[in-house]
Amino acid sequence: MIKLKIGYLAPVFLLLSLVLFVGCPDDGIKPPDGNNIRPIGPPLYEISFCDPDRAIGTIDISGDSLGYFDLTGAGGEFGDASFAPLYAPSTTRTRILAGMLETVDGLYTVRIIEAPNNDQESFEIKEFTQSGTPGMMTWSGGGSRVFYISETLTEYSMYRESVDLSDSDLIAVLEKANYRVRPGLMSVAGFEEVVISVYDIPNNYNMLMTYEVADGLQETQPISGLSPQFSNDGNKIACILDGESSNNETSVLIMNSQLSPIDTVDFGHIATGAKALVWSPDDNKIALYAGMPGNDTKLIMIQGGAATEIPIDRTIVVPEEEEWFWAVPSWNPESNRLALMVENGNDALMSVAVTDLTGQLTILKNDLHLGADCRPDWKK
Repeated sequence: MIKLKIGYLAPVFLLLSLVLFVGCPDDGIKPPDGNNIRPIGPPLYEISFCDPDRAIGTIDISGDSLGYFDLTGAGGEFGDASFAPLYAPSTTRTRILAGMLETVDGLYTVRIIEAPNNDQESFEIKEFTQSGTPGMMTWSGGGSRVFYISETLTEYSMYRESVDLSDSDLIAVLEKANYRVRPGLMSVAGFEEVVISVYDIPNNYNMLMTYEVADGLQETQPISGLSPQFSNDGNKIACILDGESSNNETSVLIMNSQLSPIDTVDFGHIATGAKALVWSPDDNKIALYAGMPGNDTKLIMIQGGAATEIPIDRTIVVPEEEEWFWAVPSWNPESNRLALMVENGNDALMSVAVTDLTGQLTILKNDLHLGADCRPDWKK
């Protein structure tokens, strides 16, 4: 175990504003220039998803109501969400965290969509000062802060910012000459501890790295794990163990918060190849996809030290290439259903769907085009 002291660096300047356009599909309405609050639009329904036609969509659990957000600015549309929107946990306001690809300069930005008065009738968008890295962002445990990684040609910088943009901390800087941050969703325990997977270039090995923001401590363990995730209570960390060859992962490693192994659960008897996982809200279960994208991907649940398949009678849609590292289904708050994307017949379109733990599938929305990351997220 290695412990290093990492001090805070100076806060970055804040507060940029965007124009937000919100409306039902094809309503053709845009807000005045400079107006970042739109008093017209649908509620933020239970499940959010990426749809390249309209950037971000939300849908109610019956599948009858659908709403979209178009994000626009002075230079025109900024493009599609580059990775799926994430609902904030444990907050009195409805907020969605999203990463967007700007079509003008090709930068990824980290943004929040918010219902300011929780009335779900008006919406505001906020943009953080630093550009982001696809997938490398998350909410704090209470939903009042956002953690994300910004990448340049020479370094990775990890930031923590408050949702009102009034406070920002640069937690740590990793020089690319020494480290490569491996893809995967970031994970935070409460407000203070972050875990990521990195490759130590000088020593030629992969490791897990945690940061305790309050005292600036860093801990590392030489564990070659993908997409490490804290349990919701912050007491455990789970990750996919690297396979001996590419796309040959067959097990999940469960550790305590100090990165000491507790259990290893094998899922190779169901399928091989997995890049990411997600804890259920009650911390009793873990869900993941296994198998290569587009090749009979399996939905797997880990509970009580064993892995079982949740059989789905449609082809599961997951993103390919690097986006595969944050492709996971989304648990409902009761930990008994999962939201996911499935193929819609043979026409290359997809559907938002919900399954129970037996594989009973309900289709919520059809005729969606596949995005870079179509992972849905259930409102917390």
